[in-house]
Amino acid sequence: MTDSLTILFVGGTGSIGRLAAARAAAEGHRVRVLTRRRNANVPAGAEAVVGDLTDASTLTAAVADIDAVVFTHGAAYQSPLVRDVDYGGVSTSSRPSGSVTSGSPS
Repeated sequence: MTDSLTILFVGGTGSIGRLAAARAAAEGHRVRVLTRRRNANVPAGAEAVVGDLTDASTLTAAVADIDAVVFTHGAAYQSPLVRDVDYGGVSTSSRPSGSVTSGSPS
């Protein structure tokens, strides 16, 4: 691989995200995994970055200098946060950088 990317995985400690993050790291990409826990078990070769999808102020470090974001996150179906996490997470994570857009017309 000649060009490596810095990729943020949101949900990178889950069953699907863990596999995708590990594969990206194995392919030579710089991998960051957003996690709510400091001691999270992230895939080998990945950097853990602590943050919360429901609080944009905690995401600045996670989105700094990234080339791509992969969303594999999800709240538990019965969780009261399901709407904020599953649907609000994309727009919340785009706020700290100011460079990511939702694709919706202004």
